Amino acid sequence: MRYDDLLSLPYEDFGRVGKTKGVDCYGLVLECCRRNGKPLKDIVYDSPKIDNDKTGLFYRDLNVEEIPFEEIKRGDLLQCSFDGNLHIAFILSKECVIHATTSGVRVSPISAFSNKKYLRIK
Repeated sequence: MRYDDLLSLPYEDFGRVGKTKGVDCYGLVLECCRRNGKPLKDIVYDSPKIDNDKTGLFYRDLNVEEIPFEEIKRGDLLQCSFDGNLHIAFILSKECVIHATTSGVRVSPISAFSNKKYLRIK
């Protein structure tokens, strides 16, 4: 999966590749999963509006399962806290992820995040 073209995308609340000019963290993960051949359901546009405090519960309805860090590989997901908010990123390796921040899309080390959960698409 190539992602270089995603690095130029700006941040946009509820942004989705092909629908808006920018992406939010979930929009970026949706695109990465689609390119990786394992699409996810869009919890914003394909579902009723989900409050932020209930988003974690809604993830259980998606086709993902929690896995230990030792099992992660490219294509898995990182759910975490970033700047005090619930965040999701696409795992590129055991060391780094691609994710959307208010400064745009970037690659960051996994160690930069807290309250980590690792998810695999079923």
